[in-house]
Amino acid sequence: MNVAASPSPNPSPSAPGALRDVCLVSTNTDTQGRLGTHVFDLVLPTLGLAYIGAVLERDGHTVDVIDAAAEGLDFEQTLGRISGRYKIVGFYCHTQNFPMIAAMSERLKACDSPPHIMIGGPHATALPRQCLIDGEHIDSLVFGEGADTAAELVARVLDGQSLEGVRGLYYRGEDAIHENPPRGQIEDLDSLPMPAWHLFPMERYHHSYIETDGKRSLHIMGSRGCFSDCNYCHSTKMWGPKVRWHSTERVLAEIDHLNAHYGIEYFQFFDDVFTMDRDRLKVLMPEFNKRGMGDSWSCSTRIDLLNENIIKDLKFGGAHHIAIGIETVNDRLLKVINKHVTKAQTTSVITLCAEHKLPVMGMFIIGLPTETAEECQETLDFVKTHRLKIAVFSFLTVYPGTNFWHLLKDSPDLDRDFSKYNLSQNFTYIEKHRSPEELRGLMRKAYLGFYLKPRVMAGLAKIALRNPRMLPTIGVGFATAFANLAFADRYSPPDIVHS
Repeated sequence: MNVAASPSPNPSPSAPGALRDVCLVSTNTDTQGRLGTHVFDLVLPTLGLAYIGAVLERDGHTVDVIDAAAEGLDFEQTLGRISGRYKIVGFYCHTQNFPMIAAMSERLKACDSPPHIMIGGPHATALPRQCLIDGEHIDSLVFGEGADTAAELVARVLDGQSLEGVRGLYYRGEDAIHENPPRGQIEDLDSLPMPAWHLFPMERYHHSYIETDGKRSLHIMGSRGCFSDCNYCHSTKMWGPKVRWHSTERVLAEIDHLNAHYGIEYFQFFDDVFTMDRDRLKVLMPEFNKRGMGDSWSCSTRIDLLNENIIKDLKFGGAHHIAIGIETVNDRLLKVINKHVTKAQTTSVITLCAEHKLPVMGMFIIGLPTETAEECQETLDFVKTHRLKIAVFSFLTVYPGTNFWHLLKDSPDLDRDFSKYNLSQNFTYIEKHRSPEELRGLMRKAYLGFYLKPRVMAGLAKIALRNPRMLPTIGVGFATAFANLAFADRYSPPDIVHS
């Protein structure tokens, strides 16, 4: 087991004028940000590309990464950085950026030296054949975990070999789309080298004022997989229902590496189920404490993976906050989304966190299938009356690959314009008894009801005062967000009071 695998050094540069082997690209598709401003957004590098880049460099290939969102590159600027320079171009494909990838692929294939174009990611995994039908200039598609498949694909393309038999791959033949068998999941995650962060514009990433107190931050995935199968989430389709773990030694080595080489002060664990294994916490939390990581990390977890002992463990380890996808507290809707928790469980856990002074970031969905205004208001009442550090509200987005997609993909209420699939700005699914104006009104009530609470405002002010250089940006961001909430789409839903 390669516990402390370090990123491979960059291979020797290509000869002047020669094509480099691979360019991995994350496109820039969302320019507005949540609530009309990026000041509170986390802009982070794409972890999947970082792993693939590390594996390709380990195999001796020349690799570049273009993160168009971080660098502020538009469509033409991104094309200009790619065209005529690479033998293979690989795009990270989430649902919202698929239309742009299809358009870029067409342009790249018209170049004098057209590259082999491959895509991978959650949207590619969810709709592999359809992606190659709609993206007629895309040559191959990696589905599922991409590192090993991409490595084999790149080696074969560069050697001029057939892609037949490469597991985890769809590819375009002369007259048909070919589907290869799936590739088994990576059981030993420590066999992967550390993500190739040296390929990314590390100085360009935004560090959320609210989520990280303005500290320089980066994300780590200490595990892959989730035992649950919530209807709105495609994690189990991407990573599988079995939870696989990096060793605790590897996680600690990655923390130390990021701190020493990139000055990362704050670590966000993107595991779906960070608190699932208490024995693992009993190793990590004392190590976090020993490293002085108090208020310098956060994690994601589920309501049913928290109890008083685990909350004490997280507090001892110095968690800045924990992020929980609460989504709704209405018991009927919790069954609709297949959450396997109840309002009573949620209330109990949030109360315990407050008692032990462990801050919680709650994430909620507005516009769930069959939701009524009264049921949505029940969740808004919960948010107003329970102690959360951060609350994030999103409109329902029915992503391909989720259970909701399979249930609703033929519904006339579903918008199939993938460029709109961004959680916070657009509506992709609205049932006939509801309207955009109603849902925007509920979103307004949700945000203003939470962030205008004196306790929350005081907490945000303290963070701002600890970051005086950010005050102008923070001020403009708050003003923009408030204006968009207070003055856009003036519809306000009626007040609903629950006894």
